[in-house]
Amino acid sequence: MFFPSRITRIERGALVLEIGPGTQPHPRANVFLELQYAHEEEFIRQTGGALGVKPRNNVVLYNGERFPFSNGAFDYVICSHVIEHVGNVEYFLEEMFRVARAGYLEYPTVLYEYLYNFNVHQNLLLMKSDALAYMPKGDVSLSEFVAIQRFFHYTLDLGYSQLVNALADKMFQGFEWTTPFTCHRATCIEELVPSTDDLVQWQSPPIGRIQRLRARAWSLVHSLIRRRFGT
Repeated sequence: MFFPSRITRIERGALVLEIGPGTQPHPRANVFLELQYAHEEEFIRQTGGALGVKPRNNVVLYNGERFPFSNGAFDYVICSHVIEHVGNVEYFLEEMFRVARAGYLEYPTVLYEYLYNFNVHQNLLLMKSDALAYMPKGDVSLSEFVAIQRFFHYTLDLGYSQLVNALADKMFQGFEWTTPFTCHRATCIEELVPSTDDLVQWQSPPIGRIQRLRARAWSLVHSLIRRRFGT
């Protein structure tokens, strides 16, 4: 979760469900909903976890379809970096709205996927104008950039996350909801690109921070190329 401070509406005594907590459940969650995998290795691949460290108390396993809870069973639901993995986005949201009256949703945007394109992520998503737009990754040609994305995977392996952290507000989206919102399948990639309007807030003096970020990014790329290829 990149924006835990955005979770502000959990009331005292509320019953909280967390979907797909992986190895780092939210401290306020009471019940954990996990997808049941045939093999433990698949759980590790999907969540980046390690054997034996996923939460063991109050875990409910399900088959990826209907949530095994009654209507309105929870006061709040946390769903962080899960929806990009699911096969049916609209049905998943319907189930989330069915079992809880409020919640928090977080996921990577197309900017993150363009650089890293993790193959376990199935969807590109963006909330815009009070509606969630999504597009299955199979509808676009991100696979053409696999060689480039492999390089950026290597930068993460080395611990270089400065670019991700600096652009976190654009590479990830996270928000609370208190009423169900609409969802539709995007017809073009432009619907999924975050706005650059608020980037001006980083400029001090004008364009100064953008220039510094660009210089740091290129410096990082050149440094990694030298380390990897000895040039």
